[in-house]
Formats: sequence, structure tokens, C-alpha cells
Amino acid sequence: MSLDHKKYQLIQISWHKTPAFTGFLVLLTVSLMVGCDNRPPRVKPPSIDANDAGEKAVSSFDKNGDNALSSEELIDCPALQVSFENLDKNSDGSLTADEIAARIKQWQDSKVGMMSSSILIELDGQPVVGATVTLEPAEFLGANVLPASAVSSERGVAAFSVAEEHRPYPNVAVVHCGFYNLRISKIVDGKETIPEKYNRKTMLGYEIAPDKRNAEVVIELESK
Repeated sequence: MSLDHKKYQLIQISWHKTPAFTGFLVLLTVSLMVGCDNRPPRVKPPSIDANDAGEKAVSSFDKNGDNALSSEELIDCPALQVSFENLDKNSDGSLTADEIAARIKQWQDSKVGMMSSSILIELDGQPVVGATVTLEPAEFLGANVLPASAVSSERGVAAFSVAEEHRPYPNVAVVHCGFYNLRISKIVDGKETIPEKYNRKTMLGYEIAPDKRNAEVVIELESK
């Protein structure tokens, strides 16, 4: 299967720099909750060896042995493919371990431990209500970046969160910064109503990062 990453980003995920979703965006930084006895411990970014993660990403998906990742090679890793243009700093059409590591270091330098993140899901232009939406961290990030999930609302909005036991506040939906594979599923009468290219064989990726916190993200799905 061939997939052009530019077309993918345009059609599947639209990023709009608007304040529309700011109600869902609550940054939890290292400075949060310091010195308050009645609050949970401060939130720290997950421990990631950025250089090791970059090398693992390349070794996992580099099929031609050139020590870099092309867009076609990343068909099997939508978590990275969705951010291809942003990561490819020298615009040479490929990603190196250093470029991937540099992005991870940006997350770490921000000191953001966890942050809120929401998406709007549409299928053929209509909001998808009651879908189960899952964020699966890219394996090369290691075990410290936690998975997250959500159920889309009546407006089609899914506010992601890690499991309750990992949240600094039980009622605050937050996630780690990271590269994720995104899966969207809605079962009706025992049957999946969302095409498998968005769940079982997902082609969707998603990056959560501090510099994307004011972006309204629309996931535009197509039934055919």
C-alpha cells in the first residue's frame, strides 16, 4: 500500500490554530502542586532516553538500510508519519534518529508532565458520537509513556486521558506528550461501523506536544 504523507495529513487530520478547544487544555508542569500538602506530588515528564528512542525508531522501520526513514517506510508507523513534515527539519524527505530524538528533547525541555488533548471526529462530514478512541504510544518511546483513551461526545469530541490511577487529579483528563497510533472504533449491534483502516489496521497517527496545545484537531474519516 502506498501512502503520500502530505495527502494523509491534509485529509485525515486538520490542525487549526484557534482557541476553540482551549477549554480542554490544562497544562500540568513541573511547577504545579509544589509545596502544597493537600495536593498530589508534582507531575514530571515521563522518563525517555531520547537518543535511544530515535535509534530504535529507525531500526524498527528502516527497510532499505539507509539509516533513515522515508514516508513510505512509515506506513507501518502512523505515529511518526503524521508528524513527518515537522520532524524533517532539513526537508530532505527522510527522518533520522537525531531528528526524532530532537523532537522528544523538545517535549522534555518544556517541563510539561502531562497535558489535556481533545480531538473532533467526523465520518463523511458528520460528528461521530459514542466512538471508543485509543492512543497507543509508539513502542520506541518505552514503557513510561502511558496509553490513553476517550469516548466521543454528542458533538464528536474525544478528550483523552490516561487511566484514573495515573492522573494527578481523578477528574482531570490528561495524557503524556508522545507519538501515538490512533484507533477509532464504534460497535453497533455487534458490528464495527468504522472502517478498519481507522482501527484494526489504523493509518492514523497523533502527536501530543506542548506546542500543539492551542490547535483544534479534526480527524476527518471517510466510509469508503
